[in-house]
Amino acid sequence: MQLLKDLFRKKTVGGICLVILILFLFVAIFADVIAPTPMVNGSLPIDLTVARMTPFQSLEHPLGTDTMGQDLLSYMIYGARTSAILGLCCTLLSVIISVIIGTFSAVIGGKFDLVVQRFVDAWQCIPSMLILLILMSMLGQGMPQLIFAMSVPSGIAGS
Repeated sequence: MQLLKDLFRKKTVGGICLVILILFLFVAIFADVIAPTPMVNGSLPIDLTVARMTPFQSLEHPLGTDTMGQDLLSYMIYGARTSAILGLCCTLLSVIISVIIGTFSAVIGGKFDLVVQRFVDAWQCIPSMLILLILMSMLGQGMPQLIFAMSVPSGIAGS
């Protein structure tokens, strides 16, 4: 408890960011309970009778609806879950790739280490968005493909 008090007293912005991060993760974990409109078969139900509602026009849809009558607040809550999964998985896989490359480079050393250093230097010169687009075009759609495509370039660049 003292650690949290020190955090908020000495690093106020850091403490506020910690609260926001915990709140974001809470929303992501409990999205099924919090969201006003539940997902059905992986998407929000379509209700054209309430299409294009503006924010605060009704209590049922506090942030309004889109052109197909789907609740925007529910979109944001379920999007928090997707963002949290994507962020955590990409970070974990990037760290694993970086540690493996770095460990092999350090243990083997010599010319192998020099080649790895030059490859990483060359890899960092290529824009990461270009690499991401190329990988996604080769791998196709889907969350696992996106996690892989986002993790590999940063994992290689981080080693």
